[in-house]
Amino acid sequence: MTDSRQRYTANLQGEVDSAALYKALADAEPKPELAQVYRKLAAVEEAHAEFWSKQLEKIGRRVPSLRPGVRSRLLGWLAMRLGPGAVLPTINSLEQIDSGQYDKQPEAVAGGLPQAERSHARMIQALAGAAPGVLSGGMLARLEGRHRGLGGNALRAAVLGAYWTGMPPMRRPGIRSRARRSERTSTSTGTRFGSAACG
Repeated sequence: MTDSRQRYTANLQGEVDSAALYKALADAEPKPELAQVYRKLAAVEEAHAEFWSKQLEKIGRRVPSLRPGVRSRLLGWLAMRLGPGAVLPTINSLEQIDSGQYDKQPEAVAGGLPQAERSHARMIQALAGAAPGVLSGGMLARLEGRHRGLGGNALRAAVLGAYWTGMPPMRRPGIRSRARRSERTSTSTGTRFGSAACG
């Protein structure tokens, strides 16, 4: 029982940290559409925090009053002063590390938390790797309007769809490798098809 309490409390702290960080990113983000994405991420993390609060209640434990940890507050502070882009690479690394944290926790698996965490990790990875302007403008506005009120897969599809659609063709996954294969194949006939395609 004590082990469960400690695990639930640690999970709750992690969700409190993540929710606070995404709220800080939303406050620091000048683009309203992208700020809304961060707010939706924060809302999902708050729902996860509520999940772990209920797990504590189920085993008869008091839900502690937690505040964001030092790392979360520091990253939020940096985002407010330098912009979200300055901290996204760090947040991306943390999300990739944490994406499998719930895989072996039966309560989390039953609640669908592992899938949500992986979805967040993919979204942050896309945001961290996006070229300037890729996720701005009317594209995200249309996607956010279309998926308003939805979470999980719909939100991930909105962000990733905007990211890959806005990326130049030669930077999209699989495009460069296909062009290189075409180039190697055509070189034997004396024609550099891959180069012509790139030009």
